Amino acid sequence: MKSRLTLGCVALIGLAFCASPLAATQLLVGSYQLNKHDDNEIHSYGLATADLSYKTSSGGLHTPRAGVIGPDGNLYVTSIAKGEILRYNPATGDFIDIFADSGDGLTGPNGMALGPDGNFYVANSVLGGELRKIDGTTGEDLGVFATSPPNLMDPKREFSDVVFGPDFGEPSANGFDLYISTGAAGSNPGPGRGVFRYNGSTGSEESRIIDSTTQPGPLLVGDDYLYIGDQRGGGNPRLLRYEWSSGTLSVLVDSTEGDAAGLSNVTGLAFDANGDLLASSFNATADFVGDKVARMNINTGAYIDDFAIVGNPTFLTPFTPTGTTGIPGDFNANGIVDAADYTIWRDGNSSDSTTAGYALWVTHFGQSTASGSGADHIPEPTTLLLTLLALTAVPLRVRHG
Repeated sequence: MKSRLTLGCVALIGLAFCASPLAATQLLVGSYQLNKHDDNEIHSYGLATADLSYKTSSGGLHTPRAGVIGPDGNLYVTSIAKGEILRYNPATGDFIDIFADSGDGLTGPNGMALGPDGNFYVANSVLGGELRKIDGTTGEDLGVFATSPPNLMDPKREFSDVVFGPDFGEPSANGFDLYISTGAAGSNPGPGRGVFRYNGSTGSEESRIIDSTTQPGPLLVGDDYLYIGDQRGGGNPRLLRYEWSSGTLSVLVDSTEGDAAGLSNVTGLAFDANGDLLASSFNATADFVGDKVARMNINTGAYIDDFAIVGNPTFLTPFTPTGTTGIPGDFNANGIVDAADYTIWRDGNSSDSTTAGYALWVTHFGQSTASGSGADHIPEPTTLLLTLLALTAVPLRVRHG
């Protein structure tokens, strides 16, 4: 079932501001052509209309792999080939600076997430698997946060993507677990492939939630599911979903069963303005055949249409200009109420850093502009527990029955 929320007003510098967020929300898409430096771009589309608003290739952009809205509201993009994280103004596409580089421990930054502590967690492409922690304000390397455990030290294993999600393992002090997808070049599964759960505070690995027969890439956190792009060695990708409450894994889209979306390598996932699923289809060829952002029904996986035709698309990052999300508790105005908003509230940098602002964040945690409008959003029990843990760090544990 799609999550729904009621659009309302937000207090902005003492004024009540009311607007529908959907017209203002953008989808930022990374794009690059293999071995061609000048064909690397960031595209911005209207999330509700799919209208292109800008393209940019400034700042020496090369092989963009992940795009994350940071604590300052800017877009941070990993460049896997150059070992850099670049910073952009997401509203205009203007290049700001090189935020971090190889001197900060980055040898091949791939997936990236903003943590509840306001720092970046970067899947660094080193053999064996490594997650580095980068200071969210200065870009300073804070060291290796997580690695492969010795019994799964597959020399072909690389960390692909990382997200923060519900805490279902050993109690985490910040109330979140890390979910890391691991894959490698080639089509043969290895012992280190799959999706793994790590403690969000300590970086210790807790369990494998998807086995090594998959080759998972991008991850997307939803209210009820973790969505996974699975390459299966390339050429026959699937979209999987892992249910938080039951631990059940199911196939949402299977390209070997007449998938009308025509997906190639899946390199990015996001929700559209109606709460349906968007997936980057990356064909890895110079002619761009099959390269696009496809849209599928979130409940059935049925192909809806092609949201946009983009050469070798990678990351899909929703963005809403400051003050236009219409979601109480979305303090960084990126279109979703998540852990990053708590960090802003905690540090006194939100539009309402009182206990009332705290209550807004608790009430609206997990809501996004992509959820659409309609009936009131009622958080799932998992979401409520996650919120409680994130704010109070009460050492509670949820186990699957």
